[in-house]
Amino acid sequence: MPPKNKNAGTQDDAPESMVITVIEDGKTYRLRSDELGPADDLACRQQIGYPSGHFLENFGGDSVLVVLWLARRKQGEPNLPFQKVLEKYPTYAAMEALDFEVESKTRKQAQDEADPLDD
Repeated sequence: MPPKNKNAGTQDDAPESMVITVIEDGKTYRLRSDELGPADDLACRQQIGYPSGHFLENFGGDSVLVVLWLARRKQGEPNLPFQKVLEKYPTYAAMEALDFEVESKTRKQAQDEADPLDD
């Protein structure tokens, strides 16, 4: 994700990290938002027009395909064009073949897990 605005202050309910799991044709792909970087943003901007964070902050049907594309790139297909994923899933009906799950932790949840005795 892009760098945080340091002037914005901290919010305990702001997302700390997301883990998105997509299962395609029996293969599981996982993408952690905290593992994304400038190269991922650049690839998204070049092929889609928006940085990767846009699809995580505004999660919708297209986000599932972007996450699948990014995860496949990170897991061994670095030259995979987004268009190939889009061609395979041109409609929401076609996307029903995908299973996906989004796990999100807030800063407070991550802090509580790191220090469970601090209540």
